[in-house]
Amino acid sequence: MSDEVPLVSVGIPTYNNPKGLGRTLECITGQTYLNLEIIVSDNYSPGPETEHVVREFMKKDSRLQYFRQEENKGASFNFRFVLEKATGKYFMWAADDDQWNSDFINELVISLKSHPDSSLSMCAIKRIKEDGELFDILSFPYLTNNKKKDTYFVAKKIVAGEKLNIFVYGLFYHEFLKNFYRYWPNAIAGDRIFILLVSLSTKITFCNKVLHTRTVRSTSIQERYKMEDLGKLYSSKFPGIKYFFSCSHALIKCNAIPIEKKKYIPILILLLLYHLPIGFVKEQMKRAIKIFKRCYYDS
Repeated sequence: MSDEVPLVSVGIPTYNNPKGLGRTLECITGQTYLNLEIIVSDNYSPGPETEHVVREFMKKDSRLQYFRQEENKGASFNFRFVLEKATGKYFMWAADDDQWNSDFINELVISLKSHPDSSLSMCAIKRIKEDGELFDILSFPYLTNNKKKDTYFVAKKIVAGEKLNIFVYGLFYHEFLKNFYRYWPNAIAGDRIFILLVSLSTKITFCNKVLHTRTVRSTSIQERYKMEDLGKLYSSKFPGIKYFFSCSHALIKCNAIPIEKKKYIPILILLLLYHLPIGFVKEQMKRAIKIFKRCYYDS
């Protein structure tokens, strides 16, 4: 294909979800944008079902590549593996339980071509519950406003709680992401910190159309925390100081090199150290109170 229709690499890390993977492959192979390479990395799923699903698609679509890991090396390895195998000008990760409109890739390619100063593009996202009921729609129209696309403005939105970490599943310039992925911090909320760092190193563009659907997994408090686990709530499930320092260390360790706007680093550190730990601890406190009330009244 010509430079007018550059190659887009789609990396699909998967593990033991053949039904969801089949739906994902149906969406990706059915894209109106045809110049694709589709890389599936199976993280040592038990049984032959996952490989069988991919092989069936490979019979009718030569754009697919399938790799099966010899052991489960974790999600981070699987995400990195498909990125390293990619050869396209653009790259996107596709989760094995998501859905996309047929023109998702085409619209985002157009969006990036129209904004050459951006290295990442994403659309509005519909989130649904497991039964198909609408949960919410995530839209970020302020990203379409050139006057408000400066990096600090976007970073402030992220640390204030905007769910821009969902942009991990957007369309990247491959070279940018390949060079930048090493800065993904191994910490709680790593995807949020990563997109925050991305926002301080490049511009992000937004296609104001709902082209992507994600499923929100609803798990009740009773299922997540049994009464006998209450004692653990304030240790392994309540990060507190450990969370604070993991975020601090991750940010300080990896922000200085990729961030072009060096003058924003001090304010970024202050914002991140305040918003991420406090926001997370508040959420955990709310859960703890709910659990306590439920256990108290049920006893």
